[in-house]
Amino acid sequence: MYVSIIGFAAATRATVEVHFDAHREAESTVLAETALEVGPNESVCTNCGSNVPKDRFIMHQTVCERHNSKCQHCPRIFKRGSVEFEQHWHCNICTEAGDVDDRDKHIYFSHTPHACSCNPVHMYASVIELTAHRRTECPERLIECQYCHTNVAQGSLPTTAEAILRGQHEHEWSCGSRSISCVKCKAYVPIRQVKTHMQLHEMKEQRARANIVPCVNRECARERGDNPLGLCAICFGPLYSGQYDPDNQRLLKRLARTMHSQLTSGCGSKQCKNLHCASGRANVSNDAVPLTQTAAAAMLIPVLKAYAPLATATNGYLIIDYSGIDLHLCI
Repeated sequence: MYVSIIGFAAATRATVEVHFDAHREAESTVLAETALEVGPNESVCTNCGSNVPKDRFIMHQTVCERHNSKCQHCPRIFKRGSVEFEQHWHCNICTEAGDVDDRDKHIYFSHTPHACSCNPVHMYASVIELTAHRRTECPERLIECQYCHTNVAQGSLPTTAEAILRGQHEHEWSCGSRSISCVKCKAYVPIRQVKTHMQLHEMKEQRARANIVPCVNRECARERGDNPLGLCAICFGPLYSGQYDPDNQRLLKRLARTMHSQLTSGCGSKQCKNLHCASGRANVSNDAVPLTQTAAAAMLIPVLKAYAPLATATNGYLIIDYSGIDLHLCI
């Protein structure tokens, strides 16, 4: 058994002495939530709810009503005139019950609004809600930063999608923005992305050992599929058509329309970082200028020239050199 003592008032001085007696009879009892089955020779006492033999029922009820009192709000039975019965108390706001001495503490913790030091204007309904705030989203909550390994305040709530997915607040997000040089490729990578960056190196090494051919799309890292464009199944899906197209002319037209629409109108995703997409350029830089129809068409020419042999090949994509194709499709 564990006993914890929490002081209610900070300025209170008290000496606590606890005596525990396992054989001491309690001055109150609680009726069972599910009543026992009443036998054929038994009756239920209207005062304490106990099953009493019928031949002793009158005597039991007389003695029970003389010595015991039942609470009007809960199923507890008290000895009449006992200190516990006199101090028994029920909250008028919630279902909490206890001693009169606990009433002020209960009202203070459960029904008194409190403000956090991080925002004195906003009030929380109870200490319980304030504690939940201090334990989770409070900017003053102390955490051990996973990057600088110091105990600091976590800061305000995350605002970007990546920060929300990572569960990082202001300090860890700014601390993780510092860049370091990768030991393998010497590229500068933010600290928070080092783990993902190293996983990409590991995936490339595994792909090289397994001789896996990657998708032609530079924005994708999946395995190349069995299609004329050299794309994976995910990237090739929007370009697929069941129409008869032996010379791949319609396929190349669909590719040109998709790329031209991506360059001029964009994919519409707020998380896109593809510089060959109007949405991606707008997300990366607020000063990005939309491409004109002519400029977008000029960017398509190198890709379409690389795929030009598809229109005359007899065995399709097998003679295409995919290594020189600079294709950037939004996934």
